[in-house]
Amino acid sequence: MRSKRHAGEPMRDVGHRGGEFMFRLKKYADTVFEEKVIVQPEGTERGGVDVVKPEEPIKEIPHKPTLQPMASLSELKKTLKKALANDLGEAFELFYNTIDDNSSVTNLLINLQGQYNGMKKQENMGLSEPDFANRTYNRIRVALQDTVDKLEEDDLKPDALKASGTPVVVNNGNDQQVKVTISELERKGLESQLNILLKKLNFFLQQQAVINDPSQRFTLDMQIEETQQKVDEIKAKLGI
Repeated sequence: MRSKRHAGEPMRDVGHRGGEFMFRLKKYADTVFEEKVIVQPEGTERGGVDVVKPEEPIKEIPHKPTLQPMASLSELKKTLKKALANDLGEAFELFYNTIDDNSSVTNLLINLQGQYNGMKKQENMGLSEPDFANRTYNRIRVALQDTVDKLEEDDLKPDALKASGTPVVVNNGNDQQVKVTISELERKGLESQLNILLKKLNFFLQQQAVINDPSQRFTLDMQIEETQQKVDEIKAKLGI
């Protein structure tokens, strides 16, 4: 009869310690063996070596782009176009900080930003090809550039542009003095009108001294009164 030779391998899925039998000497048959668990202090590794935990990076507060009041509409347009060339997301923020909510431009901005956000979402989900995304962004950028070219001061918020010109005190019609600001160009135009009206008024006054016909004199008096009223209105605007 052939003798069976043991393979000497542990038996799996049976008994204790991962499926292996554990054999003891007779003198240790009733001995209970307990494994000592070493609890490491927090902040140390095995062997008592201190572990220096890296400091958590300080989370930066997201920067919201702001736009200071511009000196002129043309300067504002340059600033918006520069933002469009750099970052569409920030450009939208600058637009909303500049455009009045009641302007028709606001509806266009909402529409274009909806397209921009939708494209960003598709990109993040991996549902859009890079070429298609770039074409979409370029189309949005062109539409916004065209919007900038067509911007007028009526489309802007009251504080979008700096107050320029000379402050003057005028009567608001209710016997109340208020301070208003007129531009240099407007001032020059008013001064030109005033000079013409003063020459006209002087001419009427000279004619009044030599005209004796009652009907002509009445017409002349009406012209003098009307001209004098216009002169007073312009002087009030100029703060004279």
